[in-house]
This record gives sequence, structure tokens and C-alpha cells, in this order.
Amino acid sequence: MPGASARGWRACVFVRRGHNERQRLSAPSFNLLGDVGDVERQLDAVRRTYPRASFVGMIGISAGSGLLISYLGRAGTNTPVGAACAICPAWDVRAAFAQMGVTQPAGERTMLRQIKRGFLRRNARLLRRWDESAYEACLAATSLPEMLAAHAPFAMRQRGATGAEYLAAHDPMEDRHGVVVPTLVLNAEDDFVCPAALARPEVIVDEQPGCLLLVTRSGSHVAFNEGRSLRRSPFHLRVSLDFLEAARATAEGTAREADREAPRPEALGGLRGVVVPTRAAGGAPARPRDEDAVRP
Repeated sequence: MPGASARGWRACVFVRRGHNERQRLSAPSFNLLGDVGDVERQLDAVRRTYPRASFVGMIGISAGSGLLISYLGRAGTNTPVGAACAICPAWDVRAAFAQMGVTQPAGERTMLRQIKRGFLRRNARLLRRWDESAYEACLAATSLPEMLAAHAPFAMRQRGATGAEYLAAHDPMEDRHGVVVPTLVLNAEDDFVCPAALARPEVIVDEQPGCLLLVTRSGSHVAFNEGRSLRRSPFHLRVSLDFLEAARATAEGTAREADREAPRPEALGGLRGVVVPTRAAGGAPARPRDEDAVRP
């Protein structure tokens, strides 16, 4: 946030439901990949607070990058976001989580401990009361794929929901065709959580208009440190803000050109970056948003 503020942006952080260590869940629902409905509410709060803001940029990091793509894909043109950056996305969620136990078993165990402590035990009474068997299955999970499947009832807000149903509903790659704003996708070859090897450049080139894929040789998972100086902002923040600022400048130029030809109506969220169609532009319609109510 300080890096963005230093470059003139009003910066805020969208906190995933259940991720705040100082606040327990108020409903028996949490999603390890994040909830699209929550993003919609958070964005609405930003727009109400700053109604005159001409441009909104969004950066999603790690699990948040997948949530970013899911939100943008389901929103389609109905979003105030003018451009976006997805930092270290998983691409194939199932494959990315499955490989952790093989390549980084210690990292997987650490992530499981954090999930069980932060999401489960801190909200034990609430979650147990709604679905005790799902809660116990989460505590018994010994791998990330097992945890994703076990927490499906809480994420889907439906008792008995399965891991396959969860992945079908929350895999960002299922939503990507609906993204209509310029999007930077950044991965590192040595990312141990979301390997760049899972990225499919041909998909970006042929099927994803307005998307720029940048893969670095090093950077690990959301680190991207440059040298030993703690004063210099990490590469991923710098290149993300460069991208958002370029998208805004392009949008402003296009808007001025359009205004000379004909006054344009008030846009949903102000300026939007310009998307240049790729060879196979188009795609499937956006999918519906998550339901808000907890199902019985």
C-alpha cells in the first residue's frame, strides 16, 4: 500500500472472509479461494466512498489473483474496474495444489496448519454447529487437495457439497472468458506454490484478449525482491502499477478522442483500459455470481 500511495493512488486492501485474525466469522462460510460476492460488496463500498474517482485498478495476489479473475470473468462489462493485475495465479487450481505435497511437503504442512488455526479452530463453534462432519473432515485433511474438498460445504454454502463441485464453481479458468479489461498476469519460473509451468501461453495469445503474460526467471511466490535493499519496492508492485498507469493513460487518450466525435454517456466506473482483440476473441458468457444465503 505505501508503494501505491507514493505514486498517487488511493490504496486499500480487500481482506478475504475469515482471513482477519482479529475478527471471527459471523456466518458459517469461508472460501480458501475467496468469494466473488464479497469482492462485489467491497468494490461497491469503494465506489460509494470515492464516487468521483475516474479510474479503478485492481491487483490480486496469490489466491487473490484467482479471485480477481473469477470476479472479472463473472462481472463482464458490469464492473468499475478499468484494468487489473493477477500476481502468481495458480492457473490449474487442482494441479497446483496437488503438486505442493510432492515438491514442497514442508510448505504444504505449514499452509494446512495456518488454515486449521486461522479459519477452523478460531471459528470452531460456529462451523461445527452448521456442519460438524465437514468441520471434522477439514481438521482431518492431510493435504491441500483434501482440504479444498473438505471445506466445500462451507465455501458452497451447501451441506454435502463435494470437492468436484467446488472446483467446477470456483476454478478461475472457468471464468476467464468473461474478462473484458486489460489484465497483466505475472508468474515466476521458480514459484513453488503456483508454478509458471502450468501457464499456457497459447491460451493467452489465442483466446484471452487484452491479457499480457509476463514470466520471470526468479521471484518465487509473491516475493520478486530486487537486491538486498529493503527500501526498494518489489518488482511485482512496480510492474503492476506501471501496467495500471499505462492502461489509465490509454483509456484517457481514447476517451478524449471519443469525446471529440460525440459526448459519451456516464460510464459505470469511469475510464476503462483498451482491449485489443486476439486471433480468437470472444468466448463463453459470464457465469452467475455466488449465492449469498446459506442453504439449509
